Amino acid sequence: MKRKKLFMVLLSAALIVQGTGMPAIAKATTDEGNKSQNMHIASDSNAEYDSDNPEDADEIEDNYDPEDVDEIEDNNNPGDTDEIIDNNDLVNTDEDKDINDPEDVDGIENIDNLEEIVSLYKGVRVASPSEAETVVSSERELTEAVAQGVNTIYIDGDISLTNRLFIQMNTDIHLMGGSLSCGLGRPGDNSSNQMITVAEGAKLTLSDIEINATGWGNANAASSRVRAYTIYSMPDSEIVIEDGTNLLCEPEDLVGKVVKRGLFLGGYCEMNGGTVRGFSDGGVTVAEGAHFILNGGEITENGNYTKENDFPTAGAGIQGPGSIELNGGIVNSNEYGIWVNGNFVMIEGEVSQNIWGVYNNNEDGKNNEQYAPVSTINGGVITDNVIGIDNCTGGTAVLNHGAEISGPTTQQNYRTFSRSVLTETSCVIKNSEYAKLHINGGSITAQDENTIAVYNMETGKLEMDGGTIIAAGTAIKNENPTIGEVRLTRGTISLTGENGKAIDNQGYMEASGDMKIEASNQYLIAVSHNDGGKVSPSTLMAGKGATLNLTISPDNGYKISSVKLDGEEKGIISALELTVAGNHAIEVEFAVKQSGGSSGSGGSGGSGGSGRSGGAAAAKTDVIPETPGTWSQDQNGWRFVRSDGSSYSNTWVRKTNNWYWMDVNGYMAQGWTAVSDKWYYLMPVSGEMRIGWIFDNNNWYYSNTSGERMTGWIQDKEKWYYLNTDGKMAVSATTPDGFRVDENGVWIQ
Repeated sequence: MKRKKLFMVLLSAALIVQGTGMPAIAKATTDEGNKSQNMHIASDSNAEYDSDNPEDADEIEDNYDPEDVDEIEDNNNPGDTDEIIDNNDLVNTDEDKDINDPEDVDGIENIDNLEEIVSLYKGVRVASPSEAETVVSSERELTEAVAQGVNTIYIDGDISLTNRLFIQMNTDIHLMGGSLSCGLGRPGDNSSNQMITVAEGAKLTLSDIEINATGWGNANAASSRVRAYTIYSMPDSEIVIEDGTNLLCEPEDLVGKVVKRGLFLGGYCEMNGGTVRGFSDGGVTVAEGAHFILNGGEITENGNYTKENDFPTAGAGIQGPGSIELNGGIVNSNEYGIWVNGNFVMIEGEVSQNIWGVYNNNEDGKNNEQYAPVSTINGGVITDNVIGIDNCTGGTAVLNHGAEISGPTTQQNYRTFSRSVLTETSCVIKNSEYAKLHINGGSITAQDENTIAVYNMETGKLEMDGGTIIAAGTAIKNENPTIGEVRLTRGTISLTGENGKAIDNQGYMEASGDMKIEASNQYLIAVSHNDGGKVSPSTLMAGKGATLNLTISPDNGYKISSVKLDGEEKGIISALELTVAGNHAIEVEFAVKQSGGSSGSGGSGGSGGSGRSGGAAAAKTDVIPETPGTWSQDQNGWRFVRSDGSSYSNTWVRKTNNWYWMDVNGYMAQGWTAVSDKWYYLMPVSGEMRIGWIFDNNNWYYSNTSGERMTGWIQDKEKWYYLNTDGKMAVSATTPDGFRVDENGVWIQ
C-alpha cells in the first residue's frame, strides 16, 4: 500500500513537471523476456491524454503495473523504492529519517532531484534539449523541437511547411527520415524567400530525408522574377548532407516567374551522399567566403530546362565565387556542371553529361560582378560533356597529373534547354577571352574526329608542360597571334584518326623539341625563342619531304644573337630553309642592341633583389628580355631555376610576357605581395602579376602598368575613382577631400 501511495505522489509530481513545458523528449524502456525496446516520444504541454501515450496513467499501469510488487522486484525496475535508493542514491539518507517509508513527507522533501526520480520510477528519462531526440509529425512539433534545440529530430511522414524553418544560432540540429514539402505559395507571409534558414553559428545535418520545393512560390509569383531558396545558410554556419537525403524540385514546377535554388551556402557545407536535383537557378550556390566539399552523392538535372520560363537562368549543378572542392560524387546532366567564379579544386569524382562540364568565368552571368576564378584539376574524371572545360573571361585553369578530361562519347540527349551551345565549335577544352590554361599533366581525349581537344582562341594564353592529348581529329587549335602567349614545352600529342592533326596553328606558337608527337607522317617543327623578336612561320606540323622557309625578325632595339637547328649552331642568319626529315627544333636567341652600355641576351626583369626599377620601363615589354631558366615544382610550390640548378629568390622574373615574384625562399608568390613598400597582385596558383582593375575579397583595386597598387584619385575611361589608403575603391561615400562617389565608385560631378 505504501508503494502505491509513493507512486501516486511521484506520478503527480511528474505531471506537474510536464505542465511546466519541460523538454519535448522522453525515452521509455521496457524489459520483456530479456528484450529491450526504446521509444522516442514528443511530448506536448497542451496535449490531452492519449491511449497511445505511455505517460497516460492507464497506459503506465498496463505496461509497467507498478502495483505488482513482485514484477517490479523481479525485473529490477527502478520504480522499486529499494532499488532507487541502492543504485541511484537520489534520496537524502539522513539516519533520522525512515528512508524506506515513502509516507515520510520529510523523506520526499529531501529528494535531491524530484524530476530525475519521477522519470526513473516510470521508466522514463527526460533528456536535456542539447542531447535530446524526438519524433515529430506536424509543422508545429517540428518548429518547437527546432526552437528548443533538440539535437536529433525524426520526421514521421510528410510535413508541409507554411512558414520558414529557422535553425537558430548555436544549435546543432539533425533532421532525418520522412519528408518536408511546400504547398502552393511561398511559406509564411511572403516576407521570406527561404524554405529553411541556417543561422550563423548553427549546424544542420540531413540524412534519409526528402526536402521537396515543388510548387513553392508559384501561386504568389509577382510580375517580376522571384528567386526562391530551399536551404539558405549564413556565414559561419555548417551543413552536412548524408546518404538518403533528396533535395529536389520537379521539372514541371518550373513555370511562371519563380526561379529556384537548392542550397545557398554562406558558410561551410559537406555533402557525403544524397541527391540535389531539379533547380532552375542552381543546385548548390557557394557564396564568396563559403566552402563546399562534395565527397559523395549526386548533383543532377539543375538548370533552365523549360521553354515556358519567361526568365531564363543559367543554373548549374554547383556555382559561385566561393571555394568548391570535389573529393568524390557525381555532377551530371546539368546545364552547367560547375560554374566557377572563385576557387575550384577537383581531386576525385565525376563531372559528366552536362552542357558545360566546368565553366570558369570571372563574371557571375547575372550581376556582372568580376571575380578571378581558378580551377585546378588534380584528379577525377570530366567526361561526356558537350564542352568539358570552358575557360573564359580571365579565368585560370590548371591541369595536373591525375586529371582525366574527355569529350562526348555518346549521342546523349542533354535535355531541352531554352538556349543551345550545340552550334559552337565542338571541343573538349575551350580557352578564350584572356583566360589562361596550364597543362602540367593528366590526359585530354577527343574521341570524335570533329571535336577539337584543346581550342585556344584569339586572346587565350596556353602553356603545356606535361600530360597527354589524344585526338581522333585536331589535338590543339591555336588562334592567338600574340608572341609569347602560347608555348608547348613538354608533353605528348597522340593521334588516333587517319585525318587527324596534331597542331593547327593559325596564330603564333612556340614549342620545344621535348614535345613528343605520335602521328603518321606528321612531324613537329618546334620554334622557340626568348623575347625580342619572332620567327615566321612559328611552330607547325609538316609532312616528310616538305620544304619550309623560315624568317627570323628581331624587334626594334634587338638583334639576332643565335640560331640553332636541332641543336646545331647556324650562325647569325635571318632566314632558314628546311627540308622536313622528321621532327625538328629551331631555337633563336635575341639580344638587346648596345646603346652606350653593355647588352646581353636574356636577363632578369628585376633590379637585383630589391624589386623592379622604373614603372615606365617595366611596362615596356618590347625592350625587356625574358629571364633565362625553367619552372620547377616541389611540395612547397613553384621555383624558377637557372641552368646551374640554383633558384631565383627575392627578385622578379619575366616569363611568357608575364612578371612573377620569387620570394626570399625562392618560391613563386601569390596574392597581394609587398615588394619594396609597394603592393602587387599576383594571380592565385599561376602567379602572374595583374594590372588594371582587380576584384578581390569583394573589393575593387587598381594597379598601374607597373603592377603597383594605386591609392587616391585615378582616372579611367574619362571617369574618376577614389582609392582609399589600403587601395580599396570607395563606393557610396564622401572622400577625405569632400567629394561624393556613387555605388559604382564614380565621382558624382
